[in-house]
Amino acid sequence: MKRLERGQTVMFHKPYPPQGNPVAFYLGRLTRKGILRRRSFPAHTEFRLKEGQKLTHGIKGVI
Repeated sequence: MKRLERGQTVMFHKPYPPQGNPVAFYLGRLTRKGILRRRSFPAHTEFRLKEGQKLTHGIKGVI
């Protein structure tokens, strides 16, 4: 995935690897800034653009 389009979901399965998941960490930072919406479930975490939000640049590290 080159860009996170509106309505597209990025999903990370839990548990994360022992060294962590840098992409999930970065998307979590974007969530705290109000760009993404995060939903956490027992088996996975989902990230999505908020309604009405547009992304002008690709998200670094998401391929």
